[in-house]
Amino acid sequence: LAPALQKALPERLINHLDLACLDHITQDQLQTALEAAEKAELIILWLGETPDLSGEAGSRMEPVIPKGQQRLFEALNALGKPIILLLCTGRPLISPDVLHACPTILVTWFLGIEAGRALAALLQQLQANILLVRNHWLEVAKKLKPCMTQ
Repeated sequence: LAPALQKALPERLINHLDLACLDHITQDQLQTALEAAEKAELIILWLGETPDLSGEAGSRMEPVIPKGQQRLFEALNALGKPIILLLCTGRPLISPDVLHACPTILVTWFLGIEAGRALAALLQQLQANILLVRNHWLEVAKKLKPCMTQ
């Protein structure tokens, strides 16, 4: 994504970190992310699942954003900078704290080799139009009654 963003937005400095954390993030990784984010005017954060965590063979009891990523999001969000969340998943994820705190969320699903260029084009369009894509999953979910059996 970073090379495609840099090409789409040549007037912007794009700083890229690949932390590759799911359930655990080290203090060093967190510190590195915070130092980079403090210099940024906008944070584009890609969180979510890998394909092996979703689908028939990878079902989980709690389809949530992994804990290490939640911790990363909370630390970055505390900086008070705008965040565009790219949510990579094969199904809706239930993480109310993250979803409520982030006004701009793009659900990317599991993308292929053109993902970087496609997302860069979309983000470039968002920047050009000052458009915020609002997340309404939680409002809909509040209206649904849970149906669980033992």
